[in-house]
Amino acid sequence: MTSDLRPSIDALTGLVDGRGTCTVDGPVVLLLPNEQGWPIRILAEREPVRVLTGSASRIVVGADGDDLWSPVLEVVDSVLDGRAEEYFGTDDEGPLTPIGYRVWGAGGERRALDDEAAVVEVHRAPAWR
Repeated sequence: MTSDLRPSIDALTGLVDGRGTCTVDGPVVLLLPNEQGWPIRILAEREPVRVLTGSASRIVVGADGDDLWSPVLEVVDSVLDGRAEEYFGTDDEGPLTPIGYRVWGAGGERRALDDEAAVVEVHRAPAWR
């Protein structure tokens, strides 16, 4: 997986250019905003790739046919532009517990939420700047 990473790193660096930084440590990519926005960590040691962002969102991104990185870039672009939300509910563990997420963009929507009625708070990602 890491040998396929170089063109994707170039694309990720282009997405964050002027808004943040892109750091690579083996199969882990860390994107940090300059001023505001959710940090993004990409775990690319195996397929499917995992995109971690917000306080608890773990977005699993599988390949689209032979193309592994276009779906990952779409998710990252959505978070960078502020098109991402985390959903929180309550349970015995504390007042707010992460229960789902949604990211959306030109390629469609990715969502993980079992029970919309359980949502008590929504945190939307600020666009990077």
